[in-house]
Amino acid sequence: LKGVDFATGAFVRSTDVPRTLESAYFVMQGLLPHTSESVPIHVSEHHNEVLYPVASGARCARFEDLVKEAYASSAWRDEVRDMKPITDKIDQFFASYGFAGQPWSYMLIYDISKVFRTYARADPFGLTDNDYERIEQHLLKYFDHKLERRKMARLAIGRFIRVINEQIDAHVSGDPPQLKERKFVLYSGHDTSVMAVMHALGRPCTEWPPYATYVAFELYEDKKALEYYVRIVYNGKPLRWGAARSELLRYAEYKEHCAPIIPSNWERECALRLDDVPA
Repeated sequence: LKGVDFATGAFVRSTDVPRTLESAYFVMQGLLPHTSESVPIHVSEHHNEVLYPVASGARCARFEDLVKEAYASSAWRDEVRDMKPITDKIDQFFASYGFAGQPWSYMLIYDISKVFRTYARADPFGLTDNDYERIEQHLLKYFDHKLERRKMARLAIGRFIRVINEQIDAHVSGDPPQLKERKFVLYSGHDTSVMAVMHALGRPCTEWPPYATYVAFELYEDKKALEYYVRIVYNGKPLRWGAARSELLRYAEYKEHCAPIIPSNWERECALRLDDVPA
């Protein structure tokens, strides 16, 4: 970032959630430890937020249909049945404190358990290490079912992939100028944001994203060959492509890879039902 004019050369955006705003702030503090310059953090209205895998306030009937279809599968019913011993254990935990029938989610249980295991070295729900690992696998399967087909990932996170590509396209084409001037762009989102992006790229996460997980989209220019390349890095490890297992994708190849996961008209596709849009 040396030499970057942060008034025009950097852009930071976050979901409007305290923890993601703080993450963005501290990342920029770490990148700029000896400067008084500050970069504003932009946010979007919750119901229009493209950093979520379909914002909770945004209605996407087609995506909801696809999710219901996925969770009605025999494979998912088998998964829910296999989780019953752990489900019963957590129900008993709440009942022991007078909260029998208390609604809860595995996502919440996992998050709370992770915090206690990290800082208190104990599990508040009495879960064993095997229980905890099984819950993580259950959540991965839950997310895999939610985004198992590309048309689901397309509706869930395709709009955000388009935002990323608009930044890349501006540097390649020079238009619009205000985007081309940006040398560094940071989006601060959630673990589910990262998982949706990785699903859309065809590289589903094999473990739940740890703290401070990131996906970097890097643009390189070969000035001699007049060629642009894109490299995508997940937690320090470049994704590899094709038979040659190359880290770099030619710009045109990258665009071709992304084309099926970017909706041309998200609102129209969301209004359609089940088989009205091609896979």
